[in-house]
Amino acid sequence: MTMVDPEADNGNYDALIKLEGVPFLVSNGGNPGAFGDHLLASDGNEWCYTESLAESNYPAVRVGPDGKVSPGDLDTAAPYWRIYPAALQAFRERAKPGKPPTRRVAEGSPELMPETRSRGRLRP
Repeated sequence: MTMVDPEADNGNYDALIKLEGVPFLVSNGGNPGAFGDHLLASDGNEWCYTESLAESNYPAVRVGPDGKVSPGDLDTAAPYWRIYPAALQAFRERAKPGKPPTRRVAEGSPELMPETRSRGRLRP
């Protein structure tokens, strides 16, 4: 799923991190001069946030001029790599073939209106 909301303050993160039992992976592009790219991951029980390399799914870990790695970056990258595979596994489990979920359509939805149907299929 791709969520695009140019007016979403912090990508609607407050709502995301309150979810319980719902795994998710988020890769959010930066806003030059305001904030950089970052990642969020949740296995449904635990979530984490880390800054990322530009347009990638890898956490950013800074190395100073002295060659030392930023301990703070390691502190956020390590939980990400622990939670990331658990989130992927949760996606795989939910995607296993089985009985399709019940589809609920709200009354008045375009999907119920005859003009949206063509030969029994929904128009894109």
